[in-house]
Amino acid sequence: MRTIPITAAASCALLLLISACASGGDAEPGKGGKADAPLTAYMDALYDIDYQKVHTEEENLIASCMQEAGFEYIPREISSADYGDDDETFEFTEDYAAREGYGYSSPEPESDDAEPVDPNADYLAAMSESERAAYELALWGEQDEPIDDEAEYEWDWTKAGCSGKASNEAWAASPMAAFEDPAYADLNEQISRLYDEAYADPKIAAVDATWSACMNEAGYDFAQVLDANNSFADQYSALWQAADPEAGTDKAAEAALREREVATAVADARCQKEAGYDETLMEVVIAYEKEFVDQHKAELDAWVSQYATAPKASK
Repeated sequence: MRTIPITAAASCALLLLISACASGGDAEPGKGGKADAPLTAYMDALYDIDYQKVHTEEENLIASCMQEAGFEYIPREISSADYGDDDETFEFTEDYAAREGYGYSSPEPESDDAEPVDPNADYLAAMSESERAAYELALWGEQDEPIDDEAEYEWDWTKAGCSGKASNEAWAASPMAAFEDPAYADLNEQISRLYDEAYADPKIAAVDATWSACMNEAGYDFAQVLDANNSFADQYSALWQAADPEAGTDKAAEAALREREVATAVADARCQKEAGYDETLMEVVIAYEKEFVDQHKAELDAWVSQYATAPKASK
């Protein structure tokens, strides 16, 4: 079985936030951008992956496996357009906030493209009910028992048919493998603690206070920058959990929540800019990262050398 380590998920979330706050993207060295964050560079190397290539390999592996099981399977074509622009720089600006809020309720972008056609549709349509059941069992494997919402779920690829076998093989060299290796578990845990320490730095506390005062003037009561976003994560979670299985969410409540989300996000973006939050966060994180890399460079080099799909981060 393969599971997602909590520390890996936490580190990833923090790194994404740190990367996003560098509004200049991969800025010139010395300008306080991502290029100056040495540990983030290591993590970028570990997380970077050619999704189109992996999914194409996965589809081909499914086809081979299904053929061995006595069925035909035409691999689905994977377009690079399905994955967006990896080089696009995200900036949490007032304009963005006015359009998207924090992103919880932003509508799906309209597209003129038709839904992709399943290349196996005709083959499946010609099957009898029993043949199709056998086909789906070979493809998807045994269906899992209902999942307890409170329990930790472990996906067992060995019970997921050809799709599980192909996924396990195609993604074996994915970033997840790097964070599942027990040889680097302690290093991964130290990285998670590093960002906790960075966010507890007095400089961050000071800029949080400035931001909080700005938000108070706008009518909002939050102590830290992360609190505003997290409050809407909680509210949307409650809304979705209360949704009727057939009717869905309460549309009036959802519309009111989105209105509050957008208004709060606009004020948040303005106050972050006025407080200099991005610049301070990057300054603090870069300092913590440089010290960490100096202390753990040999381990990080070994980790990246073994698992990275991007160019090696060390210089």
